[in-house]
Amino acid sequence: MTLLRPLRPLLLALALALVAVPAATAASRPAAAKPIPQITGVAPTKLAVGDWLTIRGRGFVAGKFKNTVVFKRDGGRAVFTKADLATTKRLRVQVPQKLEAHLARKDGFPTSTPVRLRVLAKRFGKTFTVARLTPRIGPANVSTDALDDDCDDDGIKNDVDPDDDNDHLTDALEVALKLKPCGADTDGDTLEDGWEYEAALDLNWRDHPQSGRPPLPYPGKRPYPNPLDATDADVDHDSDGLSARLEHSIWVKLQGRRMPMASSDGTQHSGGLVPVPSDPGLAAALNLNDDAWLTDDERDHDGDRLPTWSEATGTLQQEWWPAVYKDEKPYTLTFLEPDPLDPDTDGDGVLDGDDDQDHDDWTNSQEVKRRNGGFMVQPYNPCLPTWLSRSCALHPPSENSYPPFDKPLPGAPAPPIPWPRP
Repeated sequence: MTLLRPLRPLLLALALALVAVPAATAASRPAAAKPIPQITGVAPTKLAVGDWLTIRGRGFVAGKFKNTVVFKRDGGRAVFTKADLATTKRLRVQVPQKLEAHLARKDGFPTSTPVRLRVLAKRFGKTFTVARLTPRIGPANVSTDALDDDCDDDGIKNDVDPDDDNDHLTDALEVALKLKPCGADTDGDTLEDGWEYEAALDLNWRDHPQSGRPPLPYPGKRPYPNPLDATDADVDHDSDGLSARLEHSIWVKLQGRRMPMASSDGTQHSGGLVPVPSDPGLAAALNLNDDAWLTDDERDHDGDRLPTWSEATGTLQQEWWPAVYKDEKPYTLTFLEPDPLDPDTDGDGVLDGDDDQDHDDWTNSQEVKRRNGGFMVQPYNPCLPTWLSRSCALHPPSENSYPPFDKPLPGAPAPPIPWPRP
């Protein structure tokens, strides 16, 4: 021990030197580089402002609101927003509303635009995404179908087709109205967007533009045809006795969807005033209120010499008669009723107006109204106007019997007997 005592200071210095060497080496190393965020995939590739976007890649920071996603279209300004959720390999972010102001514009309105992405985590991504990793983003509430190359398959690409769904509204207007540019019936009620929008203009604004701005589609009930209300197809907005569904069907099936509309649920005089026809027989059948003009309900849309209202819900519906004339019992037979969209409902080659539903030798057009030439008529009772017709029952019920009214109205001649009984 005595021999080692002089060496103790030397040994201690050597030990300290050995400890210090690794410490100095560690201190001299550069700090580990923070990973650079990189995007390797995005989904979906077609979306709208307000939709959620998933970004796959690496170099992200796990946790809520710890990553920033940068949206930028070529030539436009960058828009920054925080990712809602994140792992080191996946981000979930909502496309920010403020991006809509920076989308490309078409006819003055924002349109679907390729928007490049870049992520800021602990470091900034080196570059914005290449084309294959760049989503197309449209304005809020626009169907992603609108981003297809040719959504109506008409051979004209969307970027040069002003009305991609052929509903008589331009894509730009539909974007502004929050409708689908590539879906002709946004609310799914079977009524086309263009027809509902035009009908609303007819009802609320077209004849009274001084009342303010045009009525706008609204996601809820409105007192006018509304392409964002899926429940209004069976409403009669203009109170002419024809539902929106029927007037739309007339426009589609009988008018070939042409504009201006032959039947609108926004005006009782679609396309303007139509005078009563000069043919006395046709005028008597169609002119239900005996004025100088035919309203939509009185017009003969299918060309069968009968007014549309009478065929659809009025006097040429068998149930109409006992509903209106409470004491008038229905005849015992059930008859075929004419279709307001078909001029020859039974396919016998005779127009519905010239046909004779109840086989009493009075045509349907002659029995549209309660009275004809002073006689009381009924298209579903062969005993009116006379019980002497060839098809009036020989043995009517003893109780709750249907008429005949075998006497003419006061001052009227006796009913003719076109088919004398033996």
